[in-house]
Amino acid sequence: MKKNGLVSRLFMLLVFLFLYAPILVLVVFSFNASKSKAVWAGFTLDWYRQLFQNDMILNALAVTLAVSALAAVISTVMGTAAAIGFRNLRRRFRSICLTVNNIPLTNADIITGVSMMLLFLLAISAWNGSLGQLTGVKWSMG
Repeated sequence: MKKNGLVSRLFMLLVFLFLYAPILVLVVFSFNASKSKAVWAGFTLDWYRQLFQNDMILNALAVTLAVSALAAVISTVMGTAAAIGFRNLRRRFRSICLTVNNIPLTNADIITGVSMMLLFLLAISAWNGSLGQLTGVKWSMG
């Protein structure tokens, strides 16, 4: 039992390392004196100095922060109002509203599945129409 927990924690650590290592590499190389991303030429803050002197980037940052703060406030107010409203509904209407509310959560998976199906249909028909005729190998849908 303890060995299983150790293995799962080690696996989780490796997954986090895999996910965050590229970000760490980007942060380290953002202080590189060279324009090359492969050769370390020394430590510098020049790139950040240039970044904070660029008015277009600073304006874009200000707009991004304002839009994100406004979106957070609006979504918090609307989510709280929706939660209070759902809580005060009768059980039958509450389940209907919660089902409708959860559609966007599953919609992305459905769209991905349909897109993959269409991709496979296109790949099968393209293969059977060109290389499948030359090689004599035909693909069929299972």
